[in-house]
Amino acid sequence: HLRRGAVLVALGRHADAATAYKTAVHFDPTAAATTHDALSTAEAKAASAATGASWGPDPSPVEPSVADALDAKAKGNVAHGAGDYRTALEHYVAAIATAPDDAVLHSNRAAALLGLRAYADAERSARRCVALDPGFARGYGRLGEALRLLGRNGEARRTLEGGLEMCQGNAALQHALDAFGA
Repeated sequence: HLRRGAVLVALGRHADAATAYKTAVHFDPTAAATTHDALSTAEAKAASAATGASWGPDPSPVEPSVADALDAKAKGNVAHGAGDYRTALEHYVAAIATAPDDAVLHSNRAAALLGLRAYADAERSARRCVALDPGFARGYGRLGEALRLLGRNGEARRTLEGGLEMCQGNAALQHALDAFGA
């Protein structure tokens, strides 16, 4: 929800961004400290937009770097869906170049690398994903899969268990852990 709020702010959708930030705090009260300023600004801009007040010249709908990253990610997703992991990887790398702190992009790069059987590289990308967003379950799943394919089953199991602690009730992580057996 924090990422969604940030993207909505970039799109100029301040009321929706405020809702996303409130949802983030609802699900993770510890996020209140980090979202307070962003939430206040989004609410203020949404209120002024509703009353017709201006915050200066209209910004571009999306900053070019954000638009470029979103476009590259979308192209990567299409290529990945078609099983063209090399092209997907190229697009994800391009997206990361403009949005290096986006955990989802690192997760997607890990997925493409898994498809290319570059397991050690996939591990590094998945570790970066988890470091950027410890609450993103898919990052743990990708890291666990890379570790399993590298033959490091104990570490894979511990990674999935740690992911379940951070992302309680995540069905995909539980399924991956159950595949190891009891």
